[in-house]
Amino acid sequence: MTQDILIKASQLITCLSILVILHELGHFIPARIFKTRVEKFFLFFDVSQFKLFSFKRGDTEYGVGWLPLGGYVKIAGMVDESMDVKNLKPIPESWEYRAKPAWQRLIIISGGVIMNLILGIIIFTGIYLYWGEQYLLNKNVKYGIEALEIGKQIGLQSGDKIVKVNGKELERFEDALRIPILRSKNSYTIQRGDSIFELPIPENLIDLIIENSNQGVFTFAFKFKVGQILPGSNAEKSGLMTEDEITVINGKNFFLFHEFREELMLNKNSEIKVEILRRGSKKEITVLVDSAGKIGFAPVPLMDFNTTKFGLLTAMTLGTKKAFGVISDQYNGLKKIFRGETKAKNSLGSFIRIGSVFDASWDWRRFWLLTASLSMVLAVMNVLPIPALDGGHILFLLPEFVTGKRPSDKFLEKAQWVGMVILGTLMLFALFNDIVWAFFS
Repeated sequence: MTQDILIKASQLITCLSILVILHELGHFIPARIFKTRVEKFFLFFDVSQFKLFSFKRGDTEYGVGWLPLGGYVKIAGMVDESMDVKNLKPIPESWEYRAKPAWQRLIIISGGVIMNLILGIIIFTGIYLYWGEQYLLNKNVKYGIEALEIGKQIGLQSGDKIVKVNGKELERFEDALRIPILRSKNSYTIQRGDSIFELPIPENLIDLIIENSNQGVFTFAFKFKVGQILPGSNAEKSGLMTEDEITVINGKNFFLFHEFREELMLNKNSEIKVEILRRGSKKEITVLVDSAGKIGFAPVPLMDFNTTKFGLLTAMTLGTKKAFGVISDQYNGLKKIFRGETKAKNSLGSFIRIGSVFDASWDWRRFWLLTASLSMVLAVMNVLPIPALDGGHILFLLPEFVTGKRPSDKFLEKAQWVGMVILGTLMLFALFNDIVWAFFS
């Protein structure tokens, strides 16, 4: 358990470090191009001036703070989250941010979001180029679904086949859950035995998923063979081997993994007789089921997954489409919140909730997928018109292109305080939510 938490935490910190450094670099580079002085470039916050280390090169201090909730560049002459306004003189120096023309300030302040967009596209492109795309066609889900707890609550049963979503043929199995989460007024066309019928999907499906994080909606039912065997496990002690196919438990025939798992749960702390098929020969072994209803191996689904490899141009096209697809999903999610179809508190999470989505082992493909997705989410969140975010700075900058007048430093300072209060409140609310979710969900 402790090891799992440490691995997840290390992935989270690595991911945030990449995102923060490159986001702030997006502000830093145009600032330097336009000869604007950058006083600080920090990964993580050096609250109360406490930092893990720092060094100074030229006019800029580079360092790592102690509070891993983000990072910042402190640009001279800019009213930002540092709230360091005591050194602002009535007449700005030529190297200050506020002395630069509006179009240069717009580029500097937009640079972080632009960098996040570029980073997301590059990572998604790299994923398509290196790993290709693996997916499961719905027509290959031969044994239907395994209905999990939430799925049973909404009317699904194991063995059901999801034929359509919202009246459209379901091509990829992964879309069976993604579409209803992001859209409104959804329904499944279900084939159950010889009958076909429509099953309405509750509008609050995403709330059910988030509030019952230890449960699920459904997964595909599958035949299996034995995969990785845990060292020292009961499976290893019994002589079970990778590639074995388990066909019988205590005289009962079955062939789907969820049926096998259910049988193990009925035999906790008991020895069972297992018949296996090993390289075409039948063999019987005895294995002890532990108190959790497990024997200690990972199953390998015997499913026809499709894998497609791509060249550079195709990977770039798909990577760009995937990146902006994440933005579209964020937009649809926000719409569901404003329509009251999902609870706002379930869509707001702190580093605890974010860290929980990483695997308890280093899966590099999943790590980069999450990093690319979070980069796009960070871009969307940063353009929200809240003072203290990039979007707030842009909001106060745009009228200047029309009027030719910039807001006063005093106004910007007050607006910044309002933004800091809003963001601080949201962060505390998110942290409280996650503590409740982690310990009481």
